[in-house]
Amino acid sequence: MVDLAVAAASPTWADIVQAVAAGFAAVGVVGGLFYSGYQIRKGRQEQTAQRALSLMQLLIEITRVMVERPYLAPYIYDGVPPPKEGADRYDEVLAYGRLFMSFAEAVGWQIHAHEMDTDAADAWREYFTDLHEHSPTVQDAVAKNESLLAEETLDLFGKKKPA
Repeated sequence: MVDLAVAAASPTWADIVQAVAAGFAAVGVVGGLFYSGYQIRKGRQEQTAQRALSLMQLLIEITRVMVERPYLAPYIYDGVPPPKEGADRYDEVLAYGRLFMSFAEAVGWQIHAHEMDTDAADAWREYFTDLHEHSPTVQDAVAKNESLLAEETLDLFGKKKPA
């Protein structure tokens, strides 16, 4: 005779199938979580790369102005001081310096929002600090608009927000 207590305690095929299905479901949930995390990291990396590309495209557009107006290049990259106020090209040269300042504002906000990695942020800081140190035109544009600029922008130029 079959012992009823042993028969009642032993799992049925249905119990075994349910346990195996639960095991697969648990593995599937854990696998799904890992895959979702991977997709999120991948998406963030793609967004970071897209932002970096957008900033580089902006810089290319800004420097394209120098290709179209080569007489502006010395005022930005060669340390030539801007013309005196009222002189020919004064407004154009100052506007071009402001264009670099505005570009720094965009980069500064990206850094502030932690939208780029530390290496990229450091590279942009070095670029804008060097640009500010060697371009009297950019220095002039920043000085004339310093009170309007965000701390992040001034930081890029190696300056601190005025009190």
